[in-house]
Amino acid sequence: MAITANGEQSPVVRMTVEEVRTRNADPVLNYIFFDSGSAKFPSRYVTYASPDEAKRRFEGSSERHDIKLMNLYRETLNILGDRLRKNLGISIVLHGCTDNTDDRSFGNGSDKSLLALARSRAETMRDYLINVWQIDPKRIKVEASMVPEKPSPFSTPEGRAENRRVEFRAEPSRNPQNDELLSQPIVVTNIEHLATPDRIDLIPTVSAPIVRSYASISAGGVELQTFAGSGSSAKEEKVWAPTEETLNKLRDSLNIDYDVWDSAGNHAHARSSIPLNIIHVTSDRPERVERFSLILFGFDESRLDRRNDYAIRNAAEMIPEIPVKRILIQGYTDETGDPIHNDELSQERAAEVQKRLLELLAKSETPLPKEVHSEGRGSHDLLYDNRLPEGRFFSRTVNITIERGP
Repeated sequence: MAITANGEQSPVVRMTVEEVRTRNADPVLNYIFFDSGSAKFPSRYVTYASPDEAKRRFEGSSERHDIKLMNLYRETLNILGDRLRKNLGISIVLHGCTDNTDDRSFGNGSDKSLLALARSRAETMRDYLINVWQIDPKRIKVEASMVPEKPSPFSTPEGRAENRRVEFRAEPSRNPQNDELLSQPIVVTNIEHLATPDRIDLIPTVSAPIVRSYASISAGGVELQTFAGSGSSAKEEKVWAPTEETLNKLRDSLNIDYDVWDSAGNHAHARSSIPLNIIHVTSDRPERVERFSLILFGFDESRLDRRNDYAIRNAAEMIPEIPVKRILIQGYTDETGDPIHNDELSQERAAEVQKRLLELLAKSETPLPKEVHSEGRGSHDLLYDNRLPEGRFFSRTVNITIERGP
């Protein structure tokens, strides 16, 4: 079954996958993360050896083409340097932090050593901005504390990795736009894929007593998603929402297999095939999708902060300027924590964004399209690599997708 924008179920008889031009407002994460006990930049960050190399190789901090968000994040040091170079009125604060646990391998493990490590991390970042991007040292203030002001949990390795960081922000000034200039999204134009329907629900009808179940979605002999469960979960609805990476690979048809076993060892199997219709992009078509990503939700929080509100305002200002077919607001979480709680949290995040967006549109007296839908995806669809702290932060997000009409 497919779920329509108004929440009704509709049988899936075909899935259309269309190549579309997308214009994404990708966020800038204002954290640089460090390895345990180290003040050196991890190798995954893009760094330059000299001002001349930065000038030759850096491709810009406002607009990009055909680059994924995680690769864009790896250039954060240079995005920051370029923006400081172009906006001479902005001074920044670099705040170094530790995890207060694993980082005690540094020095003699004392609190004094931890503070020294935190400061050294911030100084490493300061020195790079001075030496490579030639930023006036007077514009950079260094601070340090053993832990961040809003830390992730210290009880898990993932939380501690997120706390080993340098945070950057604009120093308070008479110009409140400085922080926005520093952290404004980067516009990235890509060729992506749009699926209709964009999610499929598997709703099994089985008879008790079932002790085990297994569902699989595959295409071209490649398994795309599986769901394994016990008897208690055999009747539960399973949701499949294909990621961009999956949509890029889809060909021919989808095959959905569902298997159940009872306590006597009997086995039943059901299969359904859904044909695919692949539509390739044409050169004369404009961007079909505008997408605004929001991050900087605190760990386990759904409250909107000032930077998120800035992104929502950008979306609200664009809607009256283009023919809008549909607005889809999707909340996500990282994979840590209880999945049921993550579902609820992602729904709360999406609902907060929808509420704020509708407030702004009502204030400007902008007519709403017929389809405005918000949903929580929880951690079922991980957007980014959750083995990395930045991947977990970027996964704590809400995407506003604005689909153009004809």
